[in-house]
Parts: sequence; C-alpha cells; structure tokens
Amino acid sequence: TNHSFNLQKHKSTMANNPSAPLLANQGQPIVMQPAQGQQVVYQQPPQGQQVVYQQQPQVATTGGYNQGNMYQQPIQPMQPAQGQQVIMQPQQQNQGAQPPLQQPNDQQLMEGLGDYNPQIVKQPEPIRVSGGKDGVGMSEGCARNPHIFTWILTLLVWMLIFSFLVCIAAFGDDDDGYCGFFAGNAGAAIGLIAAVAITYWIECYCSGTGKYLSNVLQNEGAEQFVERIKGQPAVITWNVACYHWETRRRSKRVTDANGNTRTEWETYREKVYTWRASEQYRYTTCIDVSGQLLGLDEYNLTKLRLRKIYGFVDGQSQQHYIQQRRTFRMMNWRDIHQEFHEAYTIPGYVDRILAESEPGIKPGWMTNGCYWMSNLCFMSPCFRHKMSAACGNAEYTFIKQLSAY
Repeated sequence: TNHSFNLQKHKSTMANNPSAPLLANQGQPIVMQPAQGQQVVYQQPPQGQQVVYQQQPQVATTGGYNQGNMYQQPIQPMQPAQGQQVIMQPQQQNQGAQPPLQQPNDQQLMEGLGDYNPQIVKQPEPIRVSGGKDGVGMSEGCARNPHIFTWILTLLVWMLIFSFLVCIAAFGDDDDGYCGFFAGNAGAAIGLIAAVAITYWIECYCSGTGKYLSNVLQNEGAEQFVERIKGQPAVITWNVACYHWETRRRSKRVTDANGNTRTEWETYREKVYTWRASEQYRYTTCIDVSGQLLGLDEYNLTKLRLRKIYGFVDGQSQQHYIQQRRTFRMMNWRDIHQEFHEAYTIPGYVDRILAESEPGIKPGWMTNGCYWMSNLCFMSPCFRHKMSAACGNAEYTFIKQLSAY
C-alpha cells in the first residue's frame, strides 16, 4: 500500500540521513526537556525495555536555616505510561538544606501562647479628654503624675552633693562618723554620687515625658492623627525560631593555691538555632471600632497615651486565626524546641503624642532641650509637674476588629 511504501522510504532516508526527524518513538526512550535548575538522569536502558527519562522533582528549599517559605508547592513527578520503567537518580543531601519536619504534640503547640489569646471585640464607650483650655493646674498635675521614683533620686543626689561639699569644707580632718566617709574617702564618695546620678539620667531617658516631647504633632491636630491611625490596617506577624541544646566542652586555665596553673576541661550547654521563619496573618476585613475621642477642641495642649489591641468579629473568625497560627507552627517545627513570637503593628502608630489645638501654641520652654537641661541640673520633677499642669490628658486605645469571612 501507499502507507507501507512511504514508511519504507522514510526508513531508507533515516539510514542515509541520521539527522532527519523521527516519525514515531516506538522503541525509543522518551526524553523530556528539563526546566531550568532541574536534573535529568540519562541512563542506558536494558535491552528490549522502554525507559522514561523523568525529571527529578524539586523540593522547596530555603537557602539555609535562616529564612524560608514553608508553603512552596513542590513539582509533582510525571506519572510513567504503562509498561515503562522509570529510572530516577537518588536525591543528594544538600548542605544547609532545611531541617526535617517534626511532629509536635498539642502541649508543645500551646507553649508560648499565654500572651496571645485572641478575643472578640466591640466598640467601647466614647472617651473624653480631661483638662481645661490652659491645662489641669499644678495640684491636679502633681496628683495625676507624682513621679515618686524621680523625686527619690533627685533628693538623694542633692543630699549626697550637699553632704560632700559641707563635709569637705567644714570637717576636712574628720575621719569618723558620717562626714568621715566623705572627707576621708573622697574617691569613694564621688563614685557613689556618680552612680546615683547615672541612674537618675537613665530614668529621665526612659521617662514618658521625653517620649511626649519627641512626638509633637506639628502638621496635624490630635483629631486628624487619631483618624489617620484609625484608617490603617492591622499587621499581625508570626515569628518562630527552632532550636536544640548541645553539650560542648571547652578548656580553661586554673591556678591553684601554690600558683601552679593547669588546663581543665568543662562541659556546658549551648542553645543552637537551626530554623527561623515568619508569616503574616491573612484576614479578609479589618474594621476600626476604637470609638470616639471627645474634647480634643477644648484645650490648648494634650498628652495622649495610646494603646492598641486587636480582636475578632465572631467566634468563627477567632477559630480561623487559631487554626492558621497552629498550621504555621506545625509546618515550621523543625527541631526539638520552638520559640514563638507575635508582632502586632499599625503603620504610623506611636504610644505617646503631644498634640496642639493649633500650630505654635506650645510654650517655648516645652522642648526636649529644656527638658534635658533640667535633667542635667537634677531638676527633672519640677519640669515634669509644670508640663503636666499645662496639658490635658487622655488615654485612648485603637481597636481593630478582624474578620476571616
């Protein structure tokens, strides 16, 4: 027939021209083109047997122990046709590949979650700023923020400085009693005063007053700031770090009572981290239910102490959060122990602000420079009480209500 004639003609052509294209792959091994970065094993088949040269499936690697996305989908291996033999090169162990997945129990998965209990939230009652146009006054300002620890350090510093000067000037030759310490041990007395002064300045640095003065709203009022933060979404990020303990040895030099030295070995335990991962919680909607902040237009200056929390609209969304967090921990449990941390942020959020009812109304002395001048002179409580007296005061909580559906 014409078909048999064409087939014989093609075989003759192939014998004379090996580069001619094949009509069929019968009796030939099936060769698949690999994707970039994939390995293909080329192996001679046994006589009379068909072989599929199959691509080696890739495993989702991470480039080491420090980062990775555990949810990359691995490439599925190709299923061979019936009667074909698959020859696959064994996967080589990669140096620095991800650790094997562990199987934590329920008790382990609940460890470290004491501070991260999800809750259902609703809109609170309106909050009114306390304080008149010119502040709350000195007596109420002192009662509201007594700064007891600062007063104790201030009085202690001044008492030590006064005692040192008086004892050196009036009782310079006295070696006994209270003044004997200052007169006879001037170096120790100066060291004591310096230690108390350093503690005093550390407390001033950590004080909320400095934070208020570092976050003065100049281009927007307090109401505009609050509304802007209300419009920002909640960002919840989970972080895990897997580790185990290793017992190691180290040498140390020991000197005995006779002055002889020798080398001894001691064992110690060291925490070794082998895997870290992070993921952002994926919700569907985020609604701000923080409530109203009233009275912002009734004062010249106000100190706003801000906080932030998040919650869920119903129990179904709450369970979705718990399940997604549990899955993240399970998929990243790569060692014996696991540390878990959750970070909750709102873009633009700060925990303290000093707000003006209109630009430029803040007095000239209410600056960070004047604050630190008073700190260096050990007069910090006086500055703080004067600032509290000149400002209104409010505590406000931003509440983000999340829904998974």
